[in-house]
Amino acid sequence: MSQELLVSAMLQAIEEELKQRLYHIEKNIPASFLDMLTYHLGWTGEGSGPNAAGKRIRPLLLLLITSACGHEWRTSLPAAASIELVHNFSLIHDDIQDGSPTRRGRPAVWKKYGAPLAINAGDALFSLANLSLMDLSSFHGKNEIILSTQIIHSACLHLTIGQHLDMTSMDNTEFSIEDYWVMIEEKTASLFSSCAELGALLGGANKKTIHFYRDFGKLIGIAFQIQDDYLGLWGTESIVGKPTTSDIENKKKSFPIIYGLQKGGEFSRQWKKYDQNKLDAAYMISLLEADGIKAITRNTIKKITTQAVETLLKAEPKDPSRNELFSIVKDLEGRVK
Repeated sequence: MSQELLVSAMLQAIEEELKQRLYHIEKNIPASFLDMLTYHLGWTGEGSGPNAAGKRIRPLLLLLITSACGHEWRTSLPAAASIELVHNFSLIHDDIQDGSPTRRGRPAVWKKYGAPLAINAGDALFSLANLSLMDLSSFHGKNEIILSTQIIHSACLHLTIGQHLDMTSMDNTEFSIEDYWVMIEEKTASLFSSCAELGALLGGANKKTIHFYRDFGKLIGIAFQIQDDYLGLWGTESIVGKPTTSDIENKKKSFPIIYGLQKGGEFSRQWKKYDQNKLDAAYMISLLEADGIKAITRNTIKKITTQAVETLLKAEPKDPSRNELFSIVKDLEGRVK
């Protein structure tokens, strides 16, 4: 099977697995409740489709690594569904906590249905994520299920720690680039690392190989977050799904903003001189670029993806997934031009 066909088959299988989880919850589930869940996952409502659903990069990474370990990737589908449900439960809660009105170019669930119902919907996805893990019993033994459950729940704890750091960073004038690394390792990299670790564990890899894949996933997660921060300023609204001025306007502690503040250039002077509500966001973004922060951010992504490639090589991934894993790294670099 070619690289393209393999990825297509995996993505299709992920959607089918997710739909099986949702459409077979309970016979008496209220239609209005199901509508909220399917809306968030990008399947229903105005603007539904691939863009609204997202790239499913986390479950895809998990399946690719299972395959790269020489194991049948379909046996990891329950775990892939679980990791994607965890990710989406966290997105619903994050949007409420951050006050983000949109998600992937559409009204966020809380904006469309209200925060109380949205919190409940997020809790439902979390519960479904846990139930999904139990179906690993069709392919794996008790030990693998216990370890998989530990990995998932550990990732969830780290997500909440990262979200706490993110929310408390907004008004923290002492928040440094060192604090940023801790925050994104918890909030973003932890889930990517768990995806990779789960894929290797369920792929029958030895402890050393699992360690390499776990580190690979962590590096991918860090690069992914910095890329997201970059696109939040220098991308387009159609790609990011929100105005590219919002990170400045919301005082978000993204990599370029923190680096710009610590560098002490014109961006930093203007940021400290005026209240954020009075700042011209587009002007501030231009100051970041003039201070060299745009280039620094690109170079940082390049440095981390180089480390990811070196780590992946140590894991010795097998065909046919090998090339696709390297392509994921390459794509992270390609989007920040």
